[in-house]
Amino acid sequence: MKYSSRDRLTLVEILLAISFSMFVAVGCSMIVSPMPTATVELVRQAPTETRTPIATATASKTSTPGPTYTLVIQPGTPLPPLGIIGKTPTATVPYGIVAMTPVAPQMKNPVKFASPFKVVTYPVTGSTTEQLSASLDKNAMKDSHNPFGRHYALTSWHLSASWDEKPTISGCEVANAAITMTITMTLPMLENPSNLFPEAATRWDNFISNTVMHEMEHVKLGINGATEFRRNLGNFLPAMSCDLLKLQLSSLFKKEYADIDKANVDYDTKTNHGATQGAVFP
Repeated sequence: MKYSSRDRLTLVEILLAISFSMFVAVGCSMIVSPMPTATVELVRQAPTETRTPIATATASKTSTPGPTYTLVIQPGTPLPPLGIIGKTPTATVPYGIVAMTPVAPQMKNPVKFASPFKVVTYPVTGSTTEQLSASLDKNAMKDSHNPFGRHYALTSWHLSASWDEKPTISGCEVANAAITMTITMTLPMLENPSNLFPEAATRWDNFISNTVMHEMEHVKLGINGATEFRRNLGNFLPAMSCDLLKLQLSSLFKKEYADIDKANVDYDTKTNHGATQGAVFP
């Protein structure tokens, strides 16, 4: 069963009142960050197992700022090339961005893992720097972490998890665990790049290349955080009872979600939302 964080207490009380035999979606323990759609897998659990719902987290977004931001140069390490940026974007693979392939950690118990990734774009029109700026400003987006700012690019991530609490002779252990980290990157795209004046074209190329580099680091932080969650869930020790295990796993999810969110916020603070990396226009 999936549910939101604000409904968590009510749902847990209801779930404790019903029998151990349930038919639920893969997100019995469900933790979610802001993705509108996520792949859902239905699993029929064995009579000896119980499902535990996990809280849904509120949407989380990272962003690249508009030109109204004050640029504060801060020290930072160069980022590795996480994506391939092409000069001629296509409709199927915007800017030639390549999704990351997570590496499975060592685990005592298997944990299924999925990391759907997509890039969506919005149109930008104009031939001059001023016209491009006006078009970007018109389409600038809000960020839940910075409600007073408007941004030209966003990376949204949605973390969800599910598992069973399986009774054993010695207590209760994790079974049938699965984690999904869904990431969507939103970027601006020129409608008619051939119409740009040379100066505007140079500024745009620098802006979009640096913006993609900045947003791909957010993707990396999300994937790495979800992989660490997978490691911890796959090596989670059995508990004395299933009720205790439910509480422990719920706390684990909240901690892992908070760690991923903090890593992204710290990165934006360090880079001034990409400004120190050149992710600004004009």
